[in-house]
Amino acid sequence: MCALGKIHQRLGEHRKALEWFVQAQKIDPSQSFLAMEAGYEALELRVFKHAIELYEAGIARNRMTHDLCRVWPWLNCWPAQWLLPELP
Repeated sequence: MCALGKIHQRLGEHRKALEWFVQAQKIDPSQSFLAMEAGYEALELRVFKHAIELYEAGIARNRMTHDLCRVWPWLNCWPAQWLLPELP
């Protein structure tokens, strides 16, 4: 789904890209970059309120990952999202 979103993004089909990124984020909300990509597409479509919501969700998820890395450095930061996907 992410790949399809990136393809549509590259083609300038921002509405379709947004739909794919939002769908992918619903399936795996632990991936903060999906929210950020969806937020970018919402900005392109000038849906600012939705863009802010998406960016805030991505930032919150990214912040949680970095907080975990400070507590448990052996997580090596980036893989924490895959090791602990059940975290809110």
